[in-house]
This record gives sequence, C-alpha cells and structure tokens, in this order.
Amino acid sequence: MSDLVNEVLGKVDKEIPEGICTVCGHKLTTHIDEGGVWRCHSLGQDFYQCECALRKDRAEGNIFYYDLKKRIKEQIEEGKS
Repeated sequence: MSDLVNEVLGKVDKEIPEGICTVCGHKLTTHIDEGGVWRCHSLGQDFYQCECALRKDRAEGNIFYYDLKKRIKEQIEEGKS
C-alpha cells in the first residue's frame, strides 16, 4: 500500500500545479476578496464569469485552504492512518 501511496503523491506533485482552486479549477490568484468571500473573476469555457465564491470563515482567512494540491495531499495522508 505504501508504494501506491508514494506513487500517487508523486503524480500529484508532478501533474497538479500550486494555487489551483478546489472548487472551480481556476487559479487562486484570480479570486478577489469581497468581504466574507473570495469571488473568482475568471471566465469559464462559456465566456461567462465563474460563479465560485470561497467562504473566508471556513478557511480561517487563508485562501490556500482551497488549494487543490494541498487538499489532495491531506486526504491521502488521512487515508494512510
């Protein structure tokens, strides 16, 4: 099992860039602080503005709570125990 976990972690490191939103897949840097949320200001594939709004209270004021790579690694580590 440990070899498989290490293989998956290696792929996550290689294939998923830093700073990608867990919710919408856009870069976290395109999420603008609007008080209680960070709202995504990227355009979707249909050229409409993304509807993603990340709750600040859930993330304790740290937008990187929503970082996809970080969240995947946390889930893998949780599954190991």
